[in-house]
Amino acid sequence: MKAIKIYGIRGLLEWHGILTSNGVKMKVDFTNGSVTAYGVAPATLMTKDDLTQHIIENSDQFKSGRIHIEKVIPLPGEEKEDAANATEPEAAPASPIEGAPLKVEVSDKMAAVEYLKEHFAEKEYTSVKLRTKSAFDAACKECGVEFVYPL
Repeated sequence: MKAIKIYGIRGLLEWHGILTSNGVKMKVDFTNGSVTAYGVAPATLMTKDDLTQHIIENSDQFKSGRIHIEKVIPLPGEEKEDAANATEPEAAPASPIEGAPLKVEVSDKMAAVEYLKEHFAEKEYTSVKLRTKSAFDAACKECGVEFVYPL
């Protein structure tokens, strides 16, 4: 099943390194770590690319625990494809209430912005366009998406 995976490195605000897996080298950039009065957020890297996920998860840094998975976000539509390939029939999911926004759980606002950019590419959203709260809220309303942030 394809999914967006968010990888993290605890204790670092940024990390730019080269990962090696089975002779393949890949440059990766973990960013957006922060230290605030509310706690410490690890440097993260978000990707939906299968090759990148494979290289990260088979690298020595991941196997040793330095890099870990922060969050896995299933891509919409992928569940339907997996259900069609399943041998056992599954119960049909409850239909959403007409006009109710799609609720998507994300780790923070940056992940929400990336979700909008990837899933609504035709609207040509950018991080700069979605920088202000009013622009972000308007884009969420226009796309019919409500983001849920964990506590």
